Amino acid sequence: MIQSVLRSALGKMASIPREIIQKHNKLLVDLCDYIDPKDPGYTNFITSLRNADLPPGRLSRVENEPAKLFQLMEQKGKLKVGDYGVLEEALQNSGNDEALSLVRRLGSEITKEMAGQGLTTSSAAEETVQERDISPNKRVITVAETTQELDGSPSKRIKPEPRDASDIPKKRYYDRENKRGYLLILNFTKDREGTELDVSNLKKFFEGTLNFDVDDPREDRHNDFSLSELNKVLEQTRELLNFRAKKFYCFFCAILSHGDEKGILCDDGLYKTIDEIRTTFANDKMRNFVGKPRVFLIQACRGTTTQQGHDMADDWPTDIADVAGKISVPTDADVLMAYATTPGNKAWRRENIGSWFIHVTISVLEERHLHEHVEEMFVTVKDEIAKDEKWKTASGGRMMPCTWSTLTQRLMI
Repeated sequence: MIQSVLRSALGKMASIPREIIQKHNKLLVDLCDYIDPKDPGYTNFITSLRNADLPPGRLSRVENEPAKLFQLMEQKGKLKVGDYGVLEEALQNSGNDEALSLVRRLGSEITKEMAGQGLTTSSAAEETVQERDISPNKRVITVAETTQELDGSPSKRIKPEPRDASDIPKKRYYDRENKRGYLLILNFTKDREGTELDVSNLKKFFEGTLNFDVDDPREDRHNDFSLSELNKVLEQTRELLNFRAKKFYCFFCAILSHGDEKGILCDDGLYKTIDEIRTTFANDKMRNFVGKPRVFLIQACRGTTTQQGHDMADDWPTDIADVAGKISVPTDADVLMAYATTPGNKAWRRENIGSWFIHVTISVLEERHLHEHVEEMFVTVKDEIAKDEKWKTASGGRMMPCTWSTLTQRLMI
């Protein structure tokens, strides 16, 4: 239960009585019962906290665990004994009236008790918060005394020296002002029912929502690309991006395919590896595009797990090994490789929705792109596909997307 996870340990708070601190902790424990990350308004709750300057990286790691989220708020001074303003605003923005009512009612009681003893919220300004270990043989004293284990031996916390703000590097973002993005879709359709939905979803979001230039060279063809035709498409795209680099701030390439350990199998029986596609757009081959991010979305199997039920794997019907191919570690900067699955495993799709990976990726990007950078959003993609019960084959098989990145700045799209 969440109640067994929460209860932040408050350190040096000698001026605040034990009873008030206990009420504060009880408020946070009770509040966890009213907050469900699956509620429709929860996204607005997190967005409000993001606007309150909570660190986005740490926030994304705990945003689906209210207990740890409150702990982060305490650590960053956004939640103190008797001061629930940031929390109330976030709950109000999320439309969670029950949780808001609870905070206002109990928070008001705590504030009144503090006022009656001549205390203000500034009394909690120097509090120290640490994660509580609620194991059977331990307890933590949350009053003006040292954190202790049950046997009485103290475990003292040392407050770190404050860090000068000038020593902390500023967050940097890729420049996209007055520029557009570019998406190339490499779609191989043979024996890949449902891939047309992936293409439709990609176009709808990247072209319709983000106003990207989108190129789908397979759209007006009857057959998939031969190796020479694929090479020509890649070279033409590279030349366009390099020649018109001032127009574009980023390049996305969606690869929807079958294949094996040799790479993507083209229509003429020849292969193209993911590594060869990536290096086509390396810095040394498009000097004018240096410093601009390139993102590859790779919907393809990477192993030989047997397909089950209505879920179809993106290997060939004749049990071949590895769609994504053997990719060496990229040495050029500003590249993000996003794979549908880890090596040795299949990437699944369904006729009625397309591939799991592209479907969830587009859903997450649509929901979060205004507030989160690309790498942060892919954490959510990985979390949803790995843990949500609906992304499971009839036999219980799972899929674990993975990313590899040399992005040097944060990419907003």
